[in-house]
Amino acid sequence: MHTENLIPTFQHSAQLLMAEEDLDVPSTPEEALALYFSLIQHITSM
Repeated sequence: MHTENLIPTFQHSAQLLMAEEDLDVPSTPEEALALYFSLIQHITSM
């Protein structure tokens, strides 16, 4: 899987996770980074 293909996948997964858990969209770069890294951990732990 190429890296450029991962970015939309992460964005899509983040949207799905936020929809599932009814989370607010990150309003600051720090929150966005935290969500991004937790999403990476979630995916790599599967």
